[in-house]
Amino acid sequence: MTLRTMALESADLAKWLKRQEQGQQTFLSPEIQRQMQRQLAHAVLREVCAEVAESGVYAIIVDETTDITQQEQMSICLRYVTEVFEVKEVFVGLYQTDVTTGERLAHLILDALQRLQLKATALRGQCYDGASNMAGEFRGVQARVKAVEPRAVYIHCTAHRLNLVVKGCLDGIDELRDAIHEAGQLITFIRDSPKRLSHMVSMGSQSSLRPLCPTRWTCSESSITSIMKNYHPLRETLRSVAADKTVKPDVRSKANGFARLMENFSFYYGLRLSLHILHMTTPVMRAVQGKSNSIAKNMALIERLSEAVAEQRDRHAVFWSETVDLAAGLDIDEPKLKRQARPPRRLDDGAEPAHPTSPEERYRRVFLEAIDQLDRALHCRYSDNVRSDELVLATGERALITGDADAIDQTAGFYQMNADRLRLQVQMLHDICKSHGTSIPLKNLQDVVKQLTSGEGELRALLDEVATLTRLLLTAPATSCTAERSFSLLRRLKSWLRSTLSQERLNHSAVLATYPERVMSLDRTKLIREFIQQCPSRRHVFGHC
Repeated sequence: MTLRTMALESADLAKWLKRQEQGQQTFLSPEIQRQMQRQLAHAVLREVCAEVAESGVYAIIVDETTDITQQEQMSICLRYVTEVFEVKEVFVGLYQTDVTTGERLAHLILDALQRLQLKATALRGQCYDGASNMAGEFRGVQARVKAVEPRAVYIHCTAHRLNLVVKGCLDGIDELRDAIHEAGQLITFIRDSPKRLSHMVSMGSQSSLRPLCPTRWTCSESSITSIMKNYHPLRETLRSVAADKTVKPDVRSKANGFARLMENFSFYYGLRLSLHILHMTTPVMRAVQGKSNSIAKNMALIERLSEAVAEQRDRHAVFWSETVDLAAGLDIDEPKLKRQARPPRRLDDGAEPAHPTSPEERYRRVFLEAIDQLDRALHCRYSDNVRSDELVLATGERALITGDADAIDQTAGFYQMNADRLRLQVQMLHDICKSHGTSIPLKNLQDVVKQLTSGEGELRALLDEVATLTRLLLTAPATSCTAERSFSLLRRLKSWLRSTLSQERLNHSAVLATYPERVMSLDRTKLIREFIQQCPSRRHVFGHC
């Protein structure tokens, strides 16, 4: 809405705009608007950073992406815990960088913290992806930040790791990889034409096709589900397009190829098995993205997922029976054995190669390979590759829950706490739980938080060391999803229509768009006075106030 439009409902604004017709200053130039925006953004950031500093300790969450002009943008977010153990993650800015080395990015992060007047020595956590420039043990960002503050534990985003696990599984099996790739091409082919979409609706489609995102596997489940629900209308649409003489030959050829593909049992089986894997993993992928999640809670979710995946090895008979019945109902070709190629004579040692004797045995091998690869990837990414920082957090949580003396000593030594005082207060916490009649006093960190937040806060004052350790463990971020969510804001702000937006204005716009409630609650009178006092010409027009 322009100022001219707003002036139709505001007599004061209309009167002010008439100054422009009289050749007088209206302070509406682009430069003045940038100054106003800068002043508002800085006021909001001061409020946010004051709350972070008040919490005592905080963690950083960083992720990178490219904008519409292919410039590298780094999103920085902060995580802190309030006095009542409420976890908050706040966005503080986008920073452009031309160099993505660990040295450059670490310098940029530390410089941003200094500009925000946040002490680097108060850092107690850092969460990035697993790229070598971020996670490198010697020259990565996490190592350079630890050189400044050794207690800033590094966590490889658990959601990103699970995303890599699922992507590696679906890309590592030929039947699944080919089915998903072809499904993506099929969806694009239909969605690119309104005529084909309307034709699919006329064929009885009950839902629209969802696009297949190549990187976000939480979207893949709904995408493949949309194909399975519309399998018959989709195939009839393709047949109709292929038979339409008025359609271009290349389009008819593609439609015919996709129609034949949908009649192939191997394609249908690949889609169903991919969907079966996504049904298991997608709920966990969504669950681990919660900003209040601790690393221990996410690791427990992964452990349960690993147990559920291992149990799937004996479920192929049921899966096969359901798939064959559904395929027969959709008039899909019957499953067949592949034609086996004979090995070259120079490589043939005389032993008969092992070949499946039935279609069920052939697809059973695919099923087991997919399950085993998923299970192996989960163990590789989580259980077999546990970082020392994750062990620090796990040890700290074990110290609170079990009162283990060695865990208390290790945790107190790492965080530079009073070990004797912490040991005594942990024992007091357990005694208090037992006095309340709890048979199993504490199971996880959330149980500790419930005990400390019960009543009027007297327990937090009594067990101050326990409260401090609990806040430290909650401060360590488990995922970098908050930084990734800011990329959606970046896409809206710096679009192809505003591709020349300067970095300063982009950053200020992002801050104001992230915190509309804070902007509306600012002391406007104070900001106006500051704005007037910045320039003699403004003081001349508005006077000293």
